[in-house]
Amino acid sequence: MKLVRMSIAIALAVAPSFAHAKAAPDKQAPAEVTPNEAREWLALFDKVVDAVVVNKDDCTKMAGTINAVVDANQPTIEMAKDAKAKGKKLPASAQQHMLDGARRMIGSLDKCGHDDAVSAAFKRIDLGGRK
Repeated sequence: MKLVRMSIAIALAVAPSFAHAKAAPDKQAPAEVTPNEAREWLALFDKVVDAVVVNKDDCTKMAGTINAVVDANQPTIEMAKDAKAKGKKLPASAQQHMLDGARRMIGSLDKCGHDDAVSAAFKRIDLGGRK
């Protein structure tokens, strides 16, 4: 269950909410990431979802694949950390895409949701907690 919550947190809290708060009427809305940044993040997210879904019965392969995705996508993860630190957010369509991906991923975590190696692999995607 811990990993399931972490996956949901990645999809709901971390990535789509580079700046999650709604702007008050007298304040300017948070800036959105560029279309290219959104595409890069969604490509990374889709690779993580695929790693979970394809390897749902093999926790060792799942962890290894997630780690390989993280290793190969460090610039994108750093870009997302920077965007979040600047209060930027993903466009609504990208947020919806991630919610759909998270739903696909959740059902595939039944077996590996408690695996330490899989949990450690997911933690490597941390963008700095929720703001």
